[in-house]
Amino acid sequence: MQTIPKPPHGSAEWLLIRKQDSEGNRRISASNAAAVHNAHRYMTSAQLAAELLDPNPPEVKESNAAMERGTALEPALLQWASDQHGVLITSPEHMYLSDRMIATLDGLSVTGEVYEAKTSTSTWLGELPPSWYWQGVQQAICAEVNGIWWIVLDGRLQLHLHWQPVSEIEKTQHTEAVNVFLAAIDMGMFPTVADPAYADIARANPSAELDSVDLPDTVSDLISEYEAAKTVADEAAKHVDKLKADIAAHIGNAEAGLINGEIVVTWKTQTRNSFDTKRLLQEQPELKDQYQTSSTFRVLRLKAEKS
Repeated sequence: MQTIPKPPHGSAEWLLIRKQDSEGNRRISASNAAAVHNAHRYMTSAQLAAELLDPNPPEVKESNAAMERGTALEPALLQWASDQHGVLITSPEHMYLSDRMIATLDGLSVTGEVYEAKTSTSTWLGELPPSWYWQGVQQAICAEVNGIWWIVLDGRLQLHLHWQPVSEIEKTQHTEAVNVFLAAIDMGMFPTVADPAYADIARANPSAELDSVDLPDTVSDLISEYEAAKTVADEAAKHVDKLKADIAAHIGNAEAGLINGEIVVTWKTQTRNSFDTKRLLQEQPELKDQYQTSSTFRVLRLKAEKS
């Protein structure tokens, strides 16, 4: 079993270790494992590939309500499981590795069993969602165990303990999928399982390395199709705006419109606040270095669109 010291959870160092080793070889983290199979709830295979192909180091993200809830409740969930099983469970100070897979474990008992704590807004029905399932498989691989204990606090505030057995067949299936996925990444390509969107391609290529590149003749057809689709989209957007204007004219200064006594449309008043960054930096330029952040990105523009 191979382990490395665990940096503070969520820190830039922790994020970088999950993305790559000291030589820059990309890794798959357990929380992203399901994306290798295109079975992740919040991340497509293409998004994971773009994240790994992006030469920039990962950025620390602002925590959301779900992350804050999980972090705050994790110690209590581990303690509850410890009481239920009558065994001491602690949070490991190391991350676990198996070749190019890496896992951060929530809890590890003195008897060597792995525990993963989850909070959910849904009702627990006794079945792991795919994102959790593949995370458990990879954790079992990295920790060299035959299963994972899940501690679940569900949307009804009910606590559950769920055992996920992980067979050697499952471990082999996931390991092979990871190897195929990373083989494409090593060649600077999107894996075949991925269907990248424009945003994924842009993230994987944040800056230009060549002045120009010769394109195949088939790209001419793509450009023509793009221009035709953009024209249709622009016309549709104008039509949508005209329809909204016509409907709004009938509502006037009312909040809702009724047909046969039933509300069919509402027009609500909203207040939008914006922060004038440009003015702030003009009036207090000394704050620029302290608060200003920047990111690298590229925008595709066809020749016909350039001004």
